[in-house]
Amino acid sequence: ARQMRQLLEEIADAEADPRHVWENDGAFRDAFRPTVEPDGLGSVAEVLLHRDYHLEKTSRMLREAELFIFTLGLTEAWEDVDTGRIYPLCPGVAGGTFDPERHRFRNFRHAEIVADLHTIRALLHRFNPDMSILLTVSPVPLTATASGNHVLSATSWSKSTLRAAAGE
Repeated sequence: ARQMRQLLEEIADAEADPRHVWENDGAFRDAFRPTVEPDGLGSVAEVLLHRDYHLEKTSRMLREAELFIFTLGLTEAWEDVDTGRIYPLCPGVAGGTFDPERHRFRNFRHAEIVADLHTIRALLHRFNPDMSILLTVSPVPLTATASGNHVLSATSWSKSTLRAAAGE
């Protein structure tokens, strides 16, 4: 939920943040979409150009959408400590470098998810006040967890929390 909230806020701001470009061996990746260009791009400027294009097209889609289907998938995430921004993958997995001083594991709680969902609804209705929203919860289990719990327990907790937040 936090990633969707961030995306909608970034679209509203209409500007990509250059602090979230990852570089490895001369290849640059958008930290919020690190696998879109698997081989990376040639410069920070090129990543930001791609990101701005993505934001503009997503903004257009949201203004025209009658129904927004949002599937909640995970409660676990990796956060940039300095900015509070959430990444789709742990830095170092598909770009970037993990730094325990800059990145931390987050496992979002029910109240945080509900708050994000309320913000998401408000942001979506700024694009189109008549848009309907359909929430679902992905049945796909976690393949790994950084919570310290067994992946089965972590999956049960995550999916139960997401379902409760969606229901509320």
